[in-house]
Amino acid sequence: MNRISPDTLQFLREVKENNNREWFAPNKPRYVAARENIRSWLSDLMNMMKNADERVVVDPAHGVGRIYRDIRFSKNKEPFRTFLGAFVLRAPEGRNCEFYIHFEPGNIFVGGGIYAPDPAQLRLIRDDLAYSTEELDKIVGKASFKKYFGQVDGERLQRAPKGFQPDHPSIEWLRLKQYLILRPFTDAQVLQANFTEEVFKTFLEGKTLFDYIDRALNFRE
Repeated sequence: MNRISPDTLQFLREVKENNNREWFAPNKPRYVAARENIRSWLSDLMNMMKNADERVVVDPAHGVGRIYRDIRFSKNKEPFRTFLGAFVLRAPEGRNCEFYIHFEPGNIFVGGGIYAPDPAQLRLIRDDLAYSTEELDKIVGKASFKKYFGQVDGERLQRAPKGFQPDHPSIEWLRLKQYLILRPFTDAQVLQANFTEEVFKTFLEGKTLFDYIDRALNFRE
């Protein structure tokens, strides 16, 4: 079983302190090593997840995001991200929740859900919630769910969404524009032998929410 290397986290710490091309050029081999370390680790995780969820797409080569920033239209001209993110897609892409692992020293977390639903997707989710939140309330009310994630979070509207009454019993759910869960990890926890297993258990717990949202997203009358 592959593990996250201390060198990977150390490289990311140094990128944050030296976010310029002059420093990066001679240190690029360290970036490549960090990226490949995460890919190897992600491959093991994805295969574990695939055994629990056939929709998981096992593609570690494309699962790790680039470190290079597009600064053309940004006021922030730092050329590099100070983190590496790993995505786990669940087919069919765009119609199911995704899982995400964020490697940034001091701000490491795993989680997922639906980050940027389009208006049609958001309407499907809200229509389902407006009908009943009984199943969702059971999912998020479990002690294990609260232990890992606390609650479902995301950006929310100040008022009731169009087509729904402000006094709707599920208005707090309906006001959400994203449906996300997050579990933080310390740098030390990431380096422990059980980190992969902990991330896998987090995925299994989160999958109960993902499956619920997926059914709404894929509902067809």
